[in-house]
Order: sequence, then structure tokens, then C-alpha cells
Amino acid sequence: MSIGEWRCSSASRRESPTIYLINAPLHYAGPWLGAGSFDRWGWVRFALAYALAATIGLWIGIESASTRAVWISAITLVLMVPDVRVTYSRVFGGMIGTAFAVLVVWLVTSVGQSTLLLCTTIFLAAFPLPSQVTRFWIFSGLVAVVVLLAWDLASTDPTLEPSLLWERLEDMGVGATLVLVFTALVFPAETRSLLGVAVRKDQ
Repeated sequence: MSIGEWRCSSASRRESPTIYLINAPLHYAGPWLGAGSFDRWGWVRFALAYALAATIGLWIGIESASTRAVWISAITLVLMVPDVRVTYSRVFGGMIGTAFAVLVVWLVTSVGQSTLLLCTTIFLAAFPLPSQVTRFWIFSGLVAVVVLLAWDLASTDPTLEPSLLWERLEDMGVGATLVLVFTALVFPAETRSLLGVAVRKDQ
């Protein structure tokens, strides 16, 4: 390491935790985490679960007459990766992030509905996104804040917001359930192993 690199590294370590959280080095986090652990049969099983979850999610959205029928399908595609442990982690992180986003949007829209307020909130949510890609619950929550507020801005219906937030929670619940079910079905041994580890940690 050169003297210049050492100085830069030392300076970055002296930065406050807040600065490091917002402006930390960017990491490559995907899109296929853990893909190296899959053999060909593993990829076939993952592709089957991926396609089934997305297709059934879209079918549920259409049959329920949702105005945002694609949301369930999109959620399954975001949550599932060819790594069973990471997929389960993203499911629970995604649910936490969605609840966080709904709370933030509800608070912001309770204060006011002005374009300036909503656009400012979108900017504040989008700004730290690149540095949070490895913290999925924060990343997914911030993305949901941007999407929900953008949808609110694009709508002329003042009664849309409550139903929009509730539907987002429902869609995340359905999408997460599909991911859990199909991942467990096509990777039963891996799922049992992860459950066994979790149980032993709790004992």
C-alpha cells in the first residue's frame, strides 16, 4: 500500500459513524448473491421456484382486481436470490423495510400533501440508497418510500394514500409468503438445515 493510500484509509477510519454510514465505500451486492454454491440442478430448482412465485403472484394480483397487480410479482423477483439463507433473510428484511416505508409515508402525508414536501422526502430517501445496498431492510424500505410517494404525486385522487399504503403491506405479505413457500418446497434440505441452526441458537 502506498503512503497516499494509507493516508486515505486512515482518514476514512477517522470519519464519524454517521458520515461513514451515508458515504461508505460502495459494495457489489448482487444481483445473484451466493450463486457460486449452486450446481446445475440447484439452478433449475431456483429457476422453477422463481418463475412460479412471480407468475402466481401476478395471477393473484390480477384476480384480486388490484390496480397495482404487478406489485406482488415484482416483490417475489426482488426477494428471491439463488442463495437460500440470503433469500430468507431478504424476506424478513423486506417486510421490516416495507413497514418502515409505510410508516414514513403516512407521517409525511399526514403533515402535508404539497409537491415540495413530497419531492424533498423522495430526495432524502433516494440520496443514501447507493450506500445501503448491503443493508437490505434499509435499502428496500427507502425504495418503497420513493415508490409510494411518487405514486401519490402521480395520482389526482386525494383518497388514494390510505388504500395505497394498506395494499403495499398486503402485497408484501403475499409476496413474502410465496417466496417462503416455494423456496422451502424446492430446497427442503437447505431449509431444514437453516431451521436447525436457528433452533440451536435459541436454546
